[in-house]
Amino acid sequence: MRKRYSMNLDYDAPLGNAYSAFMENLKNEKLVGNRCTKCNRLYVPVRPFCDICAEETTEPVPVDSGGTVVAYTVYCIESLNLPKPPFAQAIIKIGDAANSFMHFLGGIQYKDAEDLKNKIKIGMKVKPVWAKSKNGDILDIQYFTPA
Repeated sequence: MRKRYSMNLDYDAPLGNAYSAFMENLKNEKLVGNRCTKCNRLYVPVRPFCDICAEETTEPVPVDSGGTVVAYTVYCIESLNLPKPPFAQAIIKIGDAANSFMHFLGGIQYKDAEDLKNKIKIGMKVKPVWAKSKNGDILDIQYFTPA
């Protein structure tokens, strides 16, 4: 026997100063990071506190919006609230940031999942493709495409 269950959780979360500034900059098609006041680590996306020193981070720092694919996966199975497969997501590191984040890859021509997998490489340079409509969240970047 199999039963399908669905859970929808609507909630509001206070973002704080660091994340609010990050999201506001996305509306203007700008990626920003911030730095630890003690060890000078750069965080993109921003962090309110340094992961290592636990010191408060500084005001937003403009960064190049290009990134590097650190890891990726190609989805072959349909899932709720995700694009129709095949599609890819990657862990992307911006510049010399101490952290990275996951986002969709797009703008790649492919025939099937295997072809898509073969066109993505660890170390591949990518750049953001901005959504037409901006809401002040990470999906203001529609996807990253090869640079």
